[in-house]
Amino acid sequence: MSKQEVPVPVAPAPLVRFVTAPAPDLALTSSISVPAEPYLPYSTQHYMTRKLLAEQAGEFRR
Repeated sequence: MSKQEVPVPVAPAPLVRFVTAPAPDLALTSSISVPAEPYLPYSTQHYMTRKLLAEQAGEFRR
């Protein structure tokens, strides 16, 4: 009697998706609005928002 090899189907690797939850402090920054300008680069908006948050926290930079 001879054994016959049975082809085994190869299943693809499971797809893993990483979902990142927003950090708790990001919820606070979304409520603070920077004065609306016709167009401000993202870096400028981000800088102004960080500066405003730092000033409200009592941190002043020179």
